[in-house]
Amino acid sequence: SPTVTAVRMPEGYAWTAWRAALAERGLHVGGSLGPLAGRVFRMGHMGTQANMEAMQNALAVMKDVLSR
Repeated sequence: SPTVTAVRMPEGYAWTAWRAALAERGLHVGGSLGPLAGRVFRMGHMGTQANMEAMQNALAVMKDVLSR
């Protein structure tokens, strides 16, 4: 879908811990199902999220989580 991007889970993180760490900082992402469950997460970029500033903020949150 051109409205979401699937991103590989960072090494060393389980899906539940990753999702919780992002949510604590206000970033909500979707998981995956089937053979990709726990291996990728989905980032939406449509509607109000369809702008560069929103995506840069999302990337900054992920960078912050990864740097801890």
